[in-house]
Amino acid sequence: MRVLRATLTEGANRLRLEEPATSGGFGPLCRVSVPPANVWCVCRGDDDPSIRAADLLIAWWNEAGGESAAPDLWTDHLGLDRRLLTRALVELNKAHQRNEALQRSVSTLRDEWACNTRIPPEIIELIENLRLSPPRMIFGSVATEGQMAVPLAELQGSCDAPSTFLVQPLLAGSRGLVGIDIHVAQGVTGSGILLASLYAVDGDCVLADWRIPFADLRPGWLPLRIPTALNWSYRALELRLWSVGSEVERPRLSIVATGLLDELAVKMDAGAEVGSSRGAAPSHMLAVRVWAGLPGMLWDSWRNPDGHPLWGELAIPVFDHTVAQVRPSREFTASFRWFGCLPGGRVLLHPLLDRVAAACLPLPAASALRAVTCEVVMEDRRRRTPIAAKLVIAAPEVAVDQAESEEQVLASSGWTILAQPERRYPLSAPLARPHFGPVNLHLFTRIADGGPDYYGRTVFGRFELRIDSQSTWQMLPVLSEGSE
Repeated sequence: MRVLRATLTEGANRLRLEEPATSGGFGPLCRVSVPPANVWCVCRGDDDPSIRAADLLIAWWNEAGGESAAPDLWTDHLGLDRRLLTRALVELNKAHQRNEALQRSVSTLRDEWACNTRIPPEIIELIENLRLSPPRMIFGSVATEGQMAVPLAELQGSCDAPSTFLVQPLLAGSRGLVGIDIHVAQGVTGSGILLASLYAVDGDCVLADWRIPFADLRPGWLPLRIPTALNWSYRALELRLWSVGSEVERPRLSIVATGLLDELAVKMDAGAEVGSSRGAAPSHMLAVRVWAGLPGMLWDSWRNPDGHPLWGELAIPVFDHTVAQVRPSREFTASFRWFGCLPGGRVLLHPLLDRVAAACLPLPAASALRAVTCEVVMEDRRRRTPIAAKLVIAAPEVAVDQAESEEQVLASSGWTILAQPERRYPLSAPLARPHFGPVNLHLFTRIADGGPDYYGRTVFGRFELRIDSQSTWQMLPVLSEGSE
């Protein structure tokens, strides 16, 4: 709070405002054209100069801002502190009322947005398509390198408390998780049960349990499925495996190298890492594939043939480490970089004048391959000459010239004209019948109208495999018995 003293100057035609504690002479006068703002009160004494000064102040306020603009006029000095405290409490109460009104306005606005906001039909259609589309594989192991026996566990009261089990960390979160595949290298003819559970380390809870009789096991991928895609947000997941029953034979699971992901190495009882019985190094993990979809969706909702045009197919992305194996099919010399593997699983294939640029991407064996898709884009907006691109699927022994002329190939997308720069064009090469085994994916680009070869930076990306859903797994899906 600041207190100013108003005194009349000689001639009684001017007011001087000064601090009460000012000592000595007065400083230079400063003309004030309007009354000060945020003045709570004017307190005057009973002497004639004080009365005249107060009247002059009130008249000043009334002339500048109207009769209601003048502050309160107080005459008692003893009650100044009490009046100021009362005024402060009144202002505080008004501030509380304004805050309450603001909160009510915000709540009303939030309710209106929740009830009256119209969701665009495109968003609704996108969500419905996601619910009807098949689950996507978000993690997949490379080729198997050995096998490991599942330990026999002595149960401690129930199947939920085994004494010994394998622990396989998963490189995935729980939100949207709909299933896990494990690869069985060797089944068991005796009696017994293979048990698996999905455990959330950061939540200290079991999200799903599976029980598979030994009689249902055979070599190949075993799909473990959750009836409804999880809606939890746990980050650290483990797949725990053990078996009960016969002490003579135990099921054996395939293992793969972890590579640079040593944190995915399989462990025994969450302790030391273990290797395979065939002398595998400690840095090995179980061969697993992880599937995910929209949280809350049914894992088999896409099986309805009337629900989605892609019924019967599953989309598997080609991971970056696989795309990194791409190599040029023809050698050219150019003043610019015409070929290269880019980050994010993309391939640069710059067209050349009067020549067809080609690259080959070997793909591992897939179960019942039905199509390969990708996107291609001209990344340089300065490009004005159209470019043609093509995608061809062929057996590994087919040469690049045969693939370009589409002789003895499995599928081709045909030449697609990229007329506009920075626009993504889809390429799809569907197969006439499902194919089993490895294939080579050939990429081709050429200048469509013989124009110049500069400003033609063409990039392929977002490679996906479409596989037949009925032939993906060698065993029937096993649904979890319960989930959190």
